[in-house]
Amino acid sequence: MTTSRSVLLASAALAAVVLATPTAAQGGHILFTTTQPEQTLSGSGGTVLATIRPNEIAVLEQGSTPCSMLSAEKWAPATTFHTQAGDTDNDDQIFETSLFGRIDALLVNQFATPTGITNQRTEFYSVKQAMGTTVSGAPGFRPGDVARIVRDTAGNDGQIQYFLRQEDLAIALGLPATAPVDIDAVAWGPNFGVFFSIEDDMTCNLAGAGITLVRDGDILCIPPANLTWNPNMTVASTVLGGAVVVYKEADVDLMVQNARITDRFGVCQNAIDDTDALEVDWNNPFAFNMPSGTGFVFTVPHLVFAGSNLTGAGVLNTLGGGTIHNGICSPLGTHCTFGPTLGNQMGLRPPAAATGVASSVNGLAFTRVCRFVTESPNPQVPVGNPVSVDVASPGPLTWMLFSFAPAGPGVVAPSSPFPWGLLCYPDYYGSLPTVVLGPIPTPTGWGNYTSPAIPFPVDFVIQGVTFTSAGVEASTPTTVEVF
Repeated sequence: MTTSRSVLLASAALAAVVLATPTAAQGGHILFTTTQPEQTLSGSGGTVLATIRPNEIAVLEQGSTPCSMLSAEKWAPATTFHTQAGDTDNDDQIFETSLFGRIDALLVNQFATPTGITNQRTEFYSVKQAMGTTVSGAPGFRPGDVARIVRDTAGNDGQIQYFLRQEDLAIALGLPATAPVDIDAVAWGPNFGVFFSIEDDMTCNLAGAGITLVRDGDILCIPPANLTWNPNMTVASTVLGGAVVVYKEADVDLMVQNARITDRFGVCQNAIDDTDALEVDWNNPFAFNMPSGTGFVFTVPHLVFAGSNLTGAGVLNTLGGGTIHNGICSPLGTHCTFGPTLGNQMGLRPPAAATGVASSVNGLAFTRVCRFVTESPNPQVPVGNPVSVDVASPGPLTWMLFSFAPAGPGVVAPSSPFPWGLLCYPDYYGSLPTVVLGPIPTPTGWGNYTSPAIPFPVDFVIQGVTFTSAGVEASTPTTVEVF
C-alpha cells in the first residue's frame, strides 16, 4: 500500500493516547567520535546500533539517564550520512564503507534550531577523507572544512554548508588560500572566536608571531576581531595570519602531566601527542585574556580537550593547569593511582576488565539531542532476501516508512521538512512513493523490523515514525539497496 503523510498520521493517531512518552532531549549531552570501532556499554538491545565506527557520531546522554545505566549510544550512523550525501562518487552505490574515513572534529552551532536541540542536519563536523563531489559539486567536503550535508534553499539535497571553509582556515594561518590544511579539532563561541588544532605540523605566518611552526598538539584561536560572521553565525572571512597560538604543544603536554591521567593500559601519561578534540567549558568561560596579534585583546575560556595519547577515551580540561574533566556521573578518565582509563566513563565497553578501549576521543561537542535512529545490519542485499532495520526509538510503538528512492549513478534521495517533529530528525522522504509498515513494539527503546523477501531490485530510504509527549517524531534515514 502506498500512502501520503496524511494517511500515515490518520493511522498512527489511533494509538496516540498510549504513546505519549518523554523524549531523550533533556540533560547535558556529549556528542563524540572515536578513533577505532567500539561497542556501547549497554549493548544497545542487541542491535547493530551497538557498534560505533569512526565515521559515526555517538552520544552520552548525561542527565537523561541514571548514572548506573549510562551508556554511549549511536546518534548519527554512517547510513544517515550515506542517505544525505547520495552517490557521491558516481558508482551507482549509496553505501560507502569508507565515507569520510573518520569524523575528526565536531561543532555545535547554538543558533541552529528554535528549540536549541541539535539534530543530524544541524551538527557541523570535519572529515579525514574528502567526500566525492558528484552530487554536491566542487569544492565539496574536504579535510580542512568544518561543514555539514544539507538540503539547500532551492530544495537540492546532498549540498555542503560550511561553518569554516578550508580556504579561510588557510588564510588565518597566513598561508595561500589553496594550501591543503587539515583541521583536527574545533570549538567556538560568538564571543570567543574559533578554537582549533591541525592534523600535521605546518610552518605558518601568523600576524602576531611571524613565521611559526604550528604543531599538531597546539591549540590555536581565530579571535573575534580577526574574522567576520555570516547572519547564520558561520564564518564569512578571516584575517590573513589572524590565528593565534593559545597553547603550544608543550603547554598541552604539561596539562596532561598535571592531570595525572592513565591510558588504556594504566600507564600515566605526560604528553598529548596530537590534540584531537576541543570544546568550550561553558561552566568556566574565563581563563585569561591575550592579544589577538592585530591590536585587540580577546578572552580565552577554559577548554575541554582530548588527544591521541589518551586511549581509553580520556577527556581533560585546562582548569587548574590541567585536570581530568568531570562529567555529571564521574570523571572522564582515571587518575594515575587507580588503574587504566577503561572507556566506560564515556559509555564504551572495555575489551577486558583491566584494559581500556583502544580509542581516544576524536571529536567532542556539548549539546542536547533527541535520539531516534535507524540502521540496517545489511544496507546492500540481493534480490529475494528480506530487508532488516534496527531502531532506537523514544516511543513504545514505531511505524516504519519504506520510501522508494531514485536509483542509478549520481543520485540523491529528495527530502522534505518533517512539519510535525520538534526534536528529532527534521526531514522525511514522504515526497517519494512510501509504504507504511508496522507498528513494531519499542517499549524498551529498541526494536527491529524485517520485511518479507524483496523480489525485485529497488532502493529504499527507511525511517521510523513515533509519538512522544512532544508530538510526532521522525528518525534518521537509512538507505538499503536491493540488487
